[in-house]
Amino acid sequence: MDKPAGKYTAAQEELSRVMIKQKTIGVQKLSRLLNTMNISLQPGKSSENVEIAYLKNEIKKRNKTIMKMSKKIKRLNEEKMHQ
Repeated sequence: MDKPAGKYTAAQEELSRVMIKQKTIGVQKLSRLLNTMNISLQPGKSSENVEIAYLKNEIKKRNKTIMKMSKKIKRLNEEKMHQ
């Protein structure tokens, strides 16, 4: 599976090629390329807002993982002390 940066670069290159060499582009293809580049044309859904929401979600996931691991470490330490 491609890394996200690889997909972004590939989409950027494809869009550049299309803009230079082609006169037209299909809506579906343009939409796919823009989505890959995390660009939204929907009102109220700027690419910046989408990116911020994505990063907030990733931070929440990371924090949940950290909390679970901290609880597990604490539990293991308590078990070790009781032995």
